[in-house]
Amino acid sequence: LKKEETKLVKKIKKLSEIESEINQRAAVELEAENLEQKIDKVSKTAAKWPNLKAELKELFERRNRLDKDLKDLEAEKERAQKLEQKNKIKERVKKIKSAQNKLQNLQKLESEISLDSAKVEKLEEYKNKIAETKASLKAARLKAKVNFSDSKNIKVLTGVEGEKKISEGEIIEADGYLRIKTDQVDIEIESAEIDFSSLKEEFRLSQKKFAELKKELQVDDLTEARKKLKEFNETKRKINDQKNKISELLAADKFEELESKLSKLEQIKPAREVELLSNKIENLRSEISQLNTEIKVRENKIEEWQEEYQSLDELKSLLENSRDRKKVLKNKLKELAFLPAEYSSPTEFIDDLKLKREKREALNQKLRQKIEQHKE
Repeated sequence: LKKEETKLVKKIKKLSEIESEINQRAAVELEAENLEQKIDKVSKTAAKWPNLKAELKELFERRNRLDKDLKDLEAEKERAQKLEQKNKIKERVKKIKSAQNKLQNLQKLESEISLDSAKVEKLEEYKNKIAETKASLKAARLKAKVNFSDSKNIKVLTGVEGEKKISEGEIIEADGYLRIKTDQVDIEIESAEIDFSSLKEEFRLSQKKFAELKKELQVDDLTEARKKLKEFNETKRKINDQKNKISELLAADKFEELESKLSKLEQIKPAREVELLSNKIENLRSEISQLNTEIKVRENKIEEWQEEYQSLDELKSLLENSRDRKKVLKNKLKELAFLPAEYSSPTEFIDDLKLKREKREALNQKLRQKIEQHKE
């Protein structure tokens, strides 16, 4: 036991001589290891930071270009919408002008026809009166014949008709009244069944008024008057239709305002279709949104680095200081005792030395027990 203890003490003494420096080496190596990791991290960040700033610059420039393109497209879309509005107004103005021309022609036709339905009804009334008078006269039909006359100049008046010449032996028929005139005689025959004079006056008056009204209405007969009245009423209906159509086309606008709007819209530059531009704008906005996401990711990363290192210059300074410290640690390691070959690390050395000391203490304990037993 004594030999074993002596051998162990010798070993412990040898190791104890470098124990302090090995402990220092352990601390220095740990610091150097942590420093190496820090240098690696800072080096990578130092390399990424300028690249990220360059990427951000490029992304900002690209977004600015896209923003300009978007602004141009939106302006073009606005022009396209105004052009669509122009075409709609142009079509409305065209239709309104067409309706106005039709209205003017119809109003001109209306003034030319200018027929009163009451007068047409009066015309019909006179015609009916004439027909009624003729019917009354026909009810008192007369028939005569000149068998012999010294005069060859025989004239007759029949009913309400005019005078005419006849020949000897010719049969004459008349409605209610008959008058035969020669150079020697003048015979009037009137039906006792009717008041011929009154009927004749009534007939004459109705005919006169009928003729006067035809002249006033500028027609040849009642049929033409009815046809003209129908045309007149149809023209009035068409006039109302055209007025309604114009009101519909104008809506709440005034024609002069529409023409003024159209005149201004005529100055608009050409543009592509609204649908095409809308699709392009939607795609461009999507691309800008994606760019904003990429920019935000990079900005967040740079903010994170700024929080940790303040600035790229500070980071470079930290890297330089870390490398300097690494050199100091490297030199310090050279000054310290080297780790014996049988140990793979200072920790192993320290643990082993601790075990040896514990073992020595155990050997001492056994030796004391042996000595005590020998004394007894």
